Order: sequence, then C-alpha cells, then structure tokens
Amino acid sequence: MAMALLSSAAFAADNATMPKVKVRSSDKGSYSRVVFDWGNAPASAVKYTTRQSSDRIMITFADGVDLLTDGAAPASLSRITDYKIISPTQVEIVFAKGQNIRHLSADNRLIIDVKGDAVAKTASAADAQSNPVNLAAKIETAAGDPLVKDVAKTTEKTVIDKLAHEKNVIVDHGQNPSAVTAAEPEKKSDTKPKIYQIAITSTTAIPLAIFERNGYLWMVQGKENVKLPPQITTSQGAEPLGTFEPVPSMDGVSTFRIKVPPGLNMSATGSGLAWKLELTDRLQSEPIPVAYKRLFNASGKTVIPSILWPASTIARTVTIRDPDAGDAITVGLVESAKDFTGRPQSFIDFDSLPSYVGLAVLPKADDLKIARADNGVLFTRDGGIHIASDQDFMTAGQKAEPDHPPEQSSSAPATMDKPASRIYDFKGWQIGDKKSLSNNQRLIMSAMGNQTDAKKAEGLISLAKLSLSFNYAPEAIGYLELAQSYVPEIESNPEFMALMGAAEALSWKQKEAYQIFSNASLNDIGEIPYWKAYTLAKLDDWQQAAKILPNDTSVVASYSDDVKIPFGLTLAEIALREGSLEKAKKFLDLLESLRPHMELAYASAYDYLTGELERQTKKPEDAKDIWKKLSVGQDDLYRAKSRFALTMMQLDSKEITQDKAVDNLEGLRYAWRGDDLEVSINYNLAKIYLMKNEPVKALTLMQLAHTLNPSSEQGKKIDQDMHDTFKSLFTPEKIKNIPPVDILILYNEFASLLPAGAEGEAITRQLAERMATADLLPRASALLKKQLDDGLKGLEGANVAIRLATLQNMDMKPDDALASLDRAENLLKGLPSQDVLAKQEEIGLLRAKSYSLKGKPDDAFAALALLPQDDTSLKLRADIAWRGKKWQDAADSLEQLVQNQNITLTRPLSDDQADLLLNWAVALYLADNRYVLANLRERYSDAMAATTKAKKFDVVTRPRQSSLLADRETINSIIDETNIFKDFLTSFKTSDPVSKPAVIQPPSNGNVTNPNPANVPEALRNAPGLKTDEVLGD
Repeated sequence: MAMALLSSAAFAADNATMPKVKVRSSDKGSYSRVVFDWGNAPASAVKYTTRQSSDRIMITFADGVDLLTDGAAPASLSRITDYKIISPTQVEIVFAKGQNIRHLSADNRLIIDVKGDAVAKTASAADAQSNPVNLAAKIETAAGDPLVKDVAKTTEKTVIDKLAHEKNVIVDHGQNPSAVTAAEPEKKSDTKPKIYQIAITSTTAIPLAIFERNGYLWMVQGKENVKLPPQITTSQGAEPLGTFEPVPSMDGVSTFRIKVPPGLNMSATGSGLAWKLELTDRLQSEPIPVAYKRLFNASGKTVIPSILWPASTIARTVTIRDPDAGDAITVGLVESAKDFTGRPQSFIDFDSLPSYVGLAVLPKADDLKIARADNGVLFTRDGGIHIASDQDFMTAGQKAEPDHPPEQSSSAPATMDKPASRIYDFKGWQIGDKKSLSNNQRLIMSAMGNQTDAKKAEGLISLAKLSLSFNYAPEAIGYLELAQSYVPEIESNPEFMALMGAAEALSWKQKEAYQIFSNASLNDIGEIPYWKAYTLAKLDDWQQAAKILPNDTSVVASYSDDVKIPFGLTLAEIALREGSLEKAKKFLDLLESLRPHMELAYASAYDYLTGELERQTKKPEDAKDIWKKLSVGQDDLYRAKSRFALTMMQLDSKEITQDKAVDNLEGLRYAWRGDDLEVSINYNLAKIYLMKNEPVKALTLMQLAHTLNPSSEQGKKIDQDMHDTFKSLFTPEKIKNIPPVDILILYNEFASLLPAGAEGEAITRQLAERMATADLLPRASALLKKQLDDGLKGLEGANVAIRLATLQNMDMKPDDALASLDRAENLLKGLPSQDVLAKQEEIGLLRAKSYSLKGKPDDAFAALALLPQDDTSLKLRADIAWRGKKWQDAADSLEQLVQNQNITLTRPLSDDQADLLLNWAVALYLADNRYVLANLRERYSDAMAATTKAKKFDVVTRPRQSSLLADRETINSIIDETNIFKDFLTSFKTSDPVSKPAVIQPPSNGNVTNPNPANVPEALRNAPGLKTDEVLGD
C-alpha cells in the first residue's frame, strides 16, 4: 500500500510538468475518430510513436503526457471496444478485427480514425458514453492494476484585452455594465434543463454579430446570400425553439432572426469558421464583455468627446433595418466570440442592445457617426458625444473612417434577396491548369504555416475546392477531413457537407455521398437534386434518379470541364433510360464541343449515348453506324456495350435469328465482367433462351444476373421476373411442352422461387401431374404425399389425397392407395354435405380399383354396388371382371356399354366404338358364349370392316372350327392390348372434380340400370395380359 501511495504521489507530481493533452472522441458516418490535442504547445513538445496490430494500436509518448478527456470517452465509440491508459507514456486503443486504421499528424494533433462497421456496445460501454471517464484519473499499470489519484482542479484564468496606451492618453474603464458575479449554486431539480444550441458554420471565415431585440434573437453573418439558416439542436424534453426567418439586408451580409422565449441565459463561443450559441433556462456564469471607453484629451484641453468600443477582432460595421420597427440598427461584426457588449446599455446619443457576439446599437442622434477604428469601433458626432463623466480624455487627431457605404434613409425600400448563390463554383475555384496544380497547392500550404486553426481549416477547404474543380476528388476528401480535424464543428455546415458529398460521389463512394446529400439541411440548395440523381445512378437506382433529376441544364453548363464531362454524361444516361429525350439531348449538347478533347472512356461514352438517342428518336440506321464503329473501338467497355446493343436491335428487327443472338451474347458474357453491363447481357440472354423453350438455361442466367447486383433496381426487377417466369412455366399450357427432366431440374434447382402458400402448392400439384404423364409415378406421388404430410386440410386436402390414390393405383400400389383414400375420407369429415357427396363416388371408384389390383374382385364389386351404375362404373366393373377371369360378367358390362353408345350402323364407327366392340367380342369368346358372339359378328361385321380393328374382329368372331393356331397369337395380342380402363386414372383430376348424382343402391333384381352417362373421362390402367392357352386350349 505504501508503495502504491508513493507511486501515486510521484505520478501526480510528474503530471504537473507534463504537457496537457486533451482527448476528443466522436463517431462519424463511416468511421470513429480520436484526437489527441496538445493545444498551444509547440508541435515538437509532444513526441510519439505508434505500433499497430490486427485489433489494437499502441501510442507511446516519448516523455509522458497528462491526458484529459474532452467530451465522450473513447471507449464509448461504436468501433472501439476498449481504451486504456497504461502509463503516462503509453495509450492502447482496442478495436474489432477487420477495421481499417488511419493515423495522421496535423501540427499539434494526433488523429486516429477507425473505419468499418459499428460494433454493438455493451451496457458498460453505454454507461461510459453517458458518464465519460476522466482519463487523467484512470491510470492503469502495464500489469493491469489501477492507480487512483486525485486530479487537482485547474483554476480558470480570465484574460482581459487592454487598450494600448498611447502617449498622453489616460484610459478609464468607467463603470462596467456587466460585472462578473459568481453564479449561485443551482438547486437540484427533477426537471431536465432546457438547452438549445445554435451553430453557425462556414467553409470560409465569417465575422458575426448576435444580439436581442423585441423578443427576437438576431444573427448577422458577414457573408452575402447565405440561404441556409443556422442549425438548432434541442435537448431532450425541451419544446422546439422555432425556425429562423431571413431579414433582407445590405452591405454584403446575411441576417436571420428567431423568436425566443423569455428567461433563457445565453453565451457564445467560437470564431472564424465555427460559432456556437447556447441558450438554457439554468443559471450559468456570465462571460466578461468588452466595455465601452469614454475618451478625452490628457492635457486638459477638451477636444471632441467620443466613445470607443475596444474590440480587438472587429471586422467591420454594417447597417441593417428592423422590418417591424422600420429603424436602422448599426451592427459591429467581430471575428471572435470574446468581443461582445453584453447587457443592454443606454447612452445619451445611442442605445446598446443586449449582445452575445459583437455589437448592435440604435442611434438617437441624426449626426451620430459609427465607424471601425484601428482599435475598435468609434462613436463620434459634430460637437462631440454627450457623456456623463469628464475625467476621461484622449488626444486630438484620432481618426476613424467608415468601412461601409452611407446608410439609406428609412423611407428607402429594403433590398430584396438576390437569387440563390451556387454551392459548386468549380470554374471559380480553378487556379491555372492541371500542370500548375501542384505548385498552386504548395503555395497555399506554405501560407498556412503560422496561421490559427480556423485559418488553416479555411486554407485546407480552399485546397479541397481547387482539387475538386479538377476532379481530383480523393485528394479533396483528404483536405476536407484534415480541415475538420482543426475545426470539428464545421462538419454540420451545409456548404462543407455539400463539398464532402461531391467529393465522395466523384470518388465512387456513392453510399457515403447519398447519405450526405439526404441530410435535411441541404434540402434548400438547388444543386443538390442533380447530385442526388448522379449518386443514385451510380448506385444503379436509375428509376429514382430520373424522378429527382431537374430539367434545367444550366447548372451543369456552369461547371468546369473536368467535372462537367463525367457529371453530364451520367445525367444524360439517366434521361435516356427514362425516355426523356429532350432532356437527354440538352445534356449531350452541352458536351458536344468538348467531344474532341475528351479522354477515350468519356468520348466512347458520349458516342454510345448519342447512338442510344438516335435509336430512341427512330433513327436506327444512324444508331447502328455509331455502334458499329464503337464495336471495333479501343475502349473495352463500350466495345462490349455497342456489340450488345447491336445484337438486341438486330434481333428485334429480325435481322438475325435467335440462335445467332445467343451466339453473340454468349461471347459477350466472357468479354466483359463486373458491372450492370454483365447483368444486362445475362438477363437478355436468359429471355432469348425462354423464347427458345430452354427454361433451365434461362432461369440459371437470370439467377446469375440477379446475384451480381441484387439490391439495385435492375436486380429487383430481375428477381421479380424470375419468380413470374417460374410460376408461368408451371401453368398447364406451358408445362406440357417442357421435357419432364427439365421440369424436375427447375423444381429442384430453383425451389427458392416457389411461392408460399396456396399458390406454391398449386405449382407443386402441376409438377406432379407432369411427372405422372411422363410415367414418373413415384416422384409424382411423393410430391402430393408431402403436401398432405405438411398439413394440407379441408376439401383441398381431400382432393390431393384422392389424386394421390389415383397415382398409387397407376403405380400398382393398391395398399398405399387405400391408405390415401382413408385419409381423404377423414379430411371430408365435418365439411358441407354437397362437398362430401361430390367426392364419395370418386373415392368408391378408386377403392374398387384398389381391391381389383389386390386380387379381391368380390370386395371390388361390393364397393361398386354402392355407386351409381353409369358408364364409369360399368367400365370399372368390366375391368374387375376381366382381372378376375369372370368373362361373362365382363361381357355383360361391355354389352351394356355398347347399348349406351347408341351405335348407328349408318354412320362410321369411331375408334372408341370399334375398341369397345372388339373388347366385347373377346369377352364373349373367352366366356365361350358362341351364340351372342355369332350375333355380334352378324350385326357389326360390315361396320367393323371399315375400321383398323377389322382383321382382329374377324379372327375373334369367326366360328370355332375355323380357328387356326396362328389365330391364337392374334387373340393373345388382343388380350394383352385390351385396356378397358386405360385413361381413367390419368385423367381423373382433383382440380376439376366430377359432378355426380347422390349415391344410389342398385336394383334388387341385380339388373344394371341405365342412368344418364356422367361426363367422366374414359378408361383405366389395365389388367395384365392373359395367355391364350389358358382359355383357348381345346
């Protein structure tokens, strides 16, 4: 313990002599930044080295430093997992693996940037962010044991600027209008304080004045045509403050005002590029204002009395008008927030308004002169200023010249705002040409050597503008980031944001650029929609780009050639893709004069887009001429693009065949890889394969095209087309034309395209039907069984179970079929009677067929006895009898079917009628019913003679004594080919259920009734063939 106390004491003593280094931390859009800043100390005062590994960076300070946090703790940042002060000489920053680290030195700063995806923070990290650790008080040894020390409070020093004493001049500060008083301790309150922060930032240093009048807070910026008002940040729970309104102004300034509620305390900080005003309802210490000075002659000889406001950073004075009161306000603009007049004061000749930056006065005398002097703002008038004290004096000869035009009379109309100024003045930013760019950059950099941070930031922004004007965008990003490190507040300035957005966009960092351009503070800048459209196009969102692209092309016309060419080409392509030909022509016309001086890539792009414009304006031959030249050009991209465009145009006009188009595009697939051109080639080739009825190749290419850029608009369209194509391939009219193997490949390889729910289930059933027609019965059955196993219910589930039983019967699996029929009956329970009755006959027919296949004819006949005796039942009865070798029963059923046909001998027999007569004859022959067989021959021989079954009918029906051995082979062949029920199962569709009458019992005498034939498809899969010698042996 003693050693620890000694070490702690020694460390505290060391800290007193160590350089103070502030540590600032902040999260940006795509990176986190930690800045070590040793303030006014020389850059050489702190020497350091860095050592980096995959997940941490170690910073070693040669002589040790005293680290003090300024804001959030580094460990609270989204990309930093830990931050340790190991000793006064060593700091360790730990980050997630995969992050990119960049560190750079800028004068007396060390900047560490951690780029990559943000990491989810733990609760402790969140606490660290809300309660930042005092880094100077949390020191860890290299072994990991913390040393606790007390941090002495630093006494704040007050710096008062004094007026330089000239010879024979006595200066009296007079009565201080805003004496500093210690704020009373604030009482604890459960209510959260109201805090409003107003930021005024710019990419060039601006003088400023902030004051109050008539319940308004006024802000006067020393820059004309500022269209974007100051930015307001409101604390949680506080009511919105409102919005700024512009006030028409002269003298090259921009004025805004906002209504503020009473009772708010205000204080300002900042200078140059970044200013901040804080308004709060809590008590706070008042900063010391700059007091007015009353001036007299030191020798006692009175000269013209005057008043001086000795602001050391006074820039100029201007006059604005209050639109409500109509009077003039003289405003003194300063370059630092330390110069302000404070509380309101009243003099005989003028009133001083409450001011938080600069000065604002209301003259009471017509001849009052207010002008900038060498050492502040001087107030004079003919005969002298009326002042209450005669103890102050100043030598004669003090001069002060006005630095603004004479004030207009109060009756003169207020000057209206000028048209909105442009953010991007690329031509104005260019100095010399590209050859002299490096020299110009060096000149600007050399002038920044001993400047303040604000001036350095301003110089760096000038370098960024210079680089950007020549389209050196990555260099511009570097300058802008370095400028931000000097003045962090500038990040929220709309002009700075617009510059960074353009630099990101031209550097192909489109996501970052679009995020910047989408900031609400840029909404009022007229140029931003052009840049948003450009960025969206580069993100392949051409549709959204077209929606926001303005019609006016004059904005692009004013850009430097280096920016105008790539920017204008992209905007022209947006218009062409949308079909806005007039707009596209305007953009291309802007670039026409630059075409001879363009680089190869840009010139090729210009020619290609010109060809597309010709195509869309119905000039195909002109388009072909342009593209044919490009197709043999030197630029790889546009050589491929033009060949692709030519192929599609020639295919559309039928100049080439589909096979030729396929050959061309297959070659192009390997000629260009890696962007939306490859996507378009694959997608269009897929559509041609679809036309050629090669769906597997088509969907394979569509899937490849989609994976190349799935999040783009084109990728989303292709994904939708894939799903639509997949569904259309399984419609009944298309699926029958696709080979079964291809259908199976489509279903298995592209299962992700199968729609969910009922639509996907219907497609699966279509596939099962196609498998059944191709005799792939096990696969078809498996598809339907899976639907039932997955929980298909109700009438639809019963239909699927019935169809599954049909396929299982066809596959000679009667036991499985009977199980499926039981399942169907269970699914029908509880359904409306009309649905149940319509399905009972289907189940009965299939159950009878199953029993027949199992070799149980009696059970089969019993099942049939419960059904209406229509043609379908008769055919099945014949089939069962045939299988059971009950030839007379088969002959009886076939005879009834012949009678139901109402065959007329005056008309030729149909093929089905001829087959029916031949089957009846075979059954009679096998039943040895020669009498009926002879009558059959006598009645139908002439009619059968005209059919393709004539010879077979003659063999079966000829008298027995004429039978020859050769006839046995013929009869055997007929028996093998006799399939009375061959088409019944395959055409038994559950999607089109048969309408049947209610179940009726057969007549008690056993005779077959003759109900109206139902509209049911014919035939059933058949009994195995019978050998001739089993029935014909005599």
